Amino acid sequence: MISRLLDRRYKILKILASGGFGQTYLAEDTRRPGHPPCVVKQLRVLSNKPGAYQTGHRLFKKEAEVLEKLGKHDQIPRLLAHFEENKEFYLVQEYIPGHLLSEEIVPGKPLPEARIISLLVAVLQILFVVHKHGVIHRDIKPNNIIRRQIDGKLVLIDFGSVKEINTQVASGAITQTVAIGTRAYMPIEQFKGYPQFNSDIYALGMMMIQALGGFTVEELLNLRVGNNPQTGEFVWRDRVQVSSRLADVIDKMVRFDFNQRYKSAREVLADLKSIVTNSKNLANTPRLITRNIGSAIASTVPAALASAGKFPAISANQKTQLEQTTNIARRYRWEAAATLLAAGGVIVALLTQLPHVFVFIGANKARGGNYQEAIQNFSWAIQLKSDRADAYYDRGFAFFEIGDNKRSLEDYTQALKLNSKLTFAYIGRGNARFTLQDYQGAIADYTKAIKITANEDNNNIPRGIAHRFLKDYQGEIKTKKQAIGSRPKDEALSYKQGFVSKTLENPPGAIQSDTPPLRIAFNLAVAYNNRGIARAKMGDNLGAIADISQAIRLSPNVADAWENRANIRRRLKDYKGAIADYTTALKINPNDGHSYYNRALAQVSLGNKQAALSDLQKAANICINQGFSSCYNNAQASIKQLEL
Repeated sequence: MISRLLDRRYKILKILASGGFGQTYLAEDTRRPGHPPCVVKQLRVLSNKPGAYQTGHRLFKKEAEVLEKLGKHDQIPRLLAHFEENKEFYLVQEYIPGHLLSEEIVPGKPLPEARIISLLVAVLQILFVVHKHGVIHRDIKPNNIIRRQIDGKLVLIDFGSVKEINTQVASGAITQTVAIGTRAYMPIEQFKGYPQFNSDIYALGMMMIQALGGFTVEELLNLRVGNNPQTGEFVWRDRVQVSSRLADVIDKMVRFDFNQRYKSAREVLADLKSIVTNSKNLANTPRLITRNIGSAIASTVPAALASAGKFPAISANQKTQLEQTTNIARRYRWEAAATLLAAGGVIVALLTQLPHVFVFIGANKARGGNYQEAIQNFSWAIQLKSDRADAYYDRGFAFFEIGDNKRSLEDYTQALKLNSKLTFAYIGRGNARFTLQDYQGAIADYTKAIKITANEDNNNIPRGIAHRFLKDYQGEIKTKKQAIGSRPKDEALSYKQGFVSKTLENPPGAIQSDTPPLRIAFNLAVAYNNRGIARAKMGDNLGAIADISQAIRLSPNVADAWENRANIRRRLKDYKGAIADYTTALKINPNDGHSYYNRALAQVSLGNKQAALSDLQKAANICINQGFSSCYNNAQASIKQLEL
């Protein structure tokens, strides 16, 4: 089948999936400029019953019409064509570059609650549209959701209703549907052949339980074996770390009786919205935060009392702030703290510290992946002191991490209004704009970050960079020593870099021991790298290479930058340069299966078959060990193709 031309147009490149109903292929459209990739799904009618082909033809046309409508949604692949050939049916759909969600929902690696909420919202928004068209997907699972490479959005693929055609033709059961789906995610009514719209909601709920617990499919199945045999429900909460609010939502999604489940995706989204706390509605605060803040206040107040000889007088503004803080304390049952706050002036010092406490705890929550709780803490800090640029900045970062790019953009913008020299705020806002596909805006922000950072320290750092370009390393060291001597310690910059630089996986303040030149070089590298990627998205590949090369010169030990440049070089058919960059990336990070896979593709383009096979085998081994199934499958398929 490989290299076969279907419909005198679609050239088969490789097999993506196989099943009893047919196969799915990666193909290229030979009639379009550049031969763009597409996905071809084959559907065989296996029945020999009289009229089977005619029935299959009618059902196939009907399903193609449904997919045509659904494909108008941005997060469902477009139906490009459908045709028949040799009594087999074919669907041609848009190819979505990216990775399967099964590479994010990995056994043994539970996802934090913020990620779960983000995934739920993203998939439910797609299901709302699907159900609105009267369609039940019937096979919601990690392998049927793609994280699109270009923008990070989720795309729903492989609608189970198409698979129904063959079974209906074979059984003649036209009035009752068939049990299409995957057992671990399939509710009882779907198994019996009577799927409902909320059968998809059930499957999504099961998928989230799997993600929360890092369960294998077998472990997920075992959760409901022998548990509550009278009701069909199963016990799972004690096996995962989850708040009671989110657990209640998921429990309602996976009720055994579909009449007790959420009726629609809209209902689930409404309940999730109440969990994703609005910064102005403090009443939705998780209890865990209350206990943490209560402890912080309990330990702070005695120290304030001990150091105060008397209650100082307070101004009208301080009194207003004191009342506001007291109300917050009372609202969250900090009885002891509220009593002390009501005492008066001794807590004036505490008023100035409380916003800092909220920011500090929020940063710790964010570092642990609890972005919703982090957002709430930053919101408290902002409510108490609205001119804290760091609180807006940190909250913008947390919003970005949960996928709320618009609110992230708003917070970064407010932070920059308060402090126009926050380098990482420009980078963060650039990232938000990039994700929203505002590449021009992203480039402008990255450029601003570069200018600010390069001008820090009286231009000593740019001069040091110039020495590096000339390979004058002694001159560079001398320049850095001058910079260290001339620049005072910048604690705010140190804190910010420690918080947002998750690629370095350092806690707040961890970079404080670095010299200022190293911190500035890192800022510049981030900005150059990100601006390069934005330029590549706009088709400016040469500009992208120039920017990423600058990032590499500044921070040569970041594997991602080398891989980014390699990918662009491969796109420009500079295969030797790409291989050299992939090789450097792999020296820095030898456990990156994707780099091995991409280097193999470059080797294939140069005709280096044995080198390509070696890289593909390494990619397959690494990817399967790390649980990246699509990477493994792609490597295996490429190996088979090369060995033909």
